[in-house]
Order: sequence, then C-alpha cells, then structure tokens
Amino acid sequence: MKKPIYITSCNPSDPARQHYFTYQITEFANNHDYYFNRFLPRGWFRLVFEITDQKTYQLIFTLHHFGYEDDSFAIGAFLEFIESEDDAKNIRNLSDESFRKNSDGMIITMVPLPIKPYKLSLDVINNNKERQTSINAYIDQIITIALAQIASEII
Repeated sequence: MKKPIYITSCNPSDPARQHYFTYQITEFANNHDYYFNRFLPRGWFRLVFEITDQKTYQLIFTLHHFGYEDDSFAIGAFLEFIESEDDAKNIRNLSDESFRKNSDGMIITMVPLPIKPYKLSLDVINNNKERQTSINAYIDQIITIALAQIASEII
C-alpha cells in the first residue's frame, strides 16, 4: 500500500543520488544571487504529499555549498507540483510555462515560495545550540509556508 505522505533523502556522502535536484538547486541559487558549487557534495531530503495518484507535491530541502569555499553552506527549499499531462493541459497552456516531465510522463512545475536561503559558514565560531535553534525555526517556517500553499491549492 502506497503512503500518502513519505520522506526520502540523500546523505552528502552518497554520490549515487547527489545529482538529484541539481537543476532546481541551481535555479534556487540563481534566484537568490549566489553561486551554487555543484562540484562539492550536497544532500537533500524530500517530503512527498500524494493528494491523488495524479497530483503530488514534493517539498525538497537541500544542504549545498555556496561560493567557492568548502566551508560555506546554504540550506534551501523548493516546492514542486506533479500532475498528469492531461490535467495540466486542462488548466493551462503548457507551451507558455516552464516545466519538466518525469520518467512517467508526469508534468513537474515549480511552485514559487518566498523563502531565502539559510547561509552558514563553518569558519564562523557560533553557538551550536543557537545555530540549531535558527535552523529549526527556518525549517518550521518553510514547512508552514509550503503546507499553506498546498492547502490553498487543494481546497
């Protein structure tokens, strides 16, 4: 039985799946005016919300390097909506929008979220407890915004 909400992830030390979401991370970095160093390891986890067999949202969190130094990181997030091509054609002109198709032929569209990256550097001496609290608050904010976006679209 398929679960309607599930999590998948990739540890930065797992090179087999690190390349997933490279395009989206690059777009996220470009939208926030910084260089994503795709030559250094990165990790991600994804929350998937299957509304129906034909409509799915996935909220992807990434930890990736920014800039040219190997001690500078960014945490980012983006939301994607996945739907059947027939459903997508019924509500919009697919030639006018940027979208991707997955291997199943489903249409993947980025849903804009007003979220800036959370940047951190390992060379800055910082209280780990404070940093963890800030990261937790950042993730809570992202989840709240994404769930509000999903709820507004399915109601």
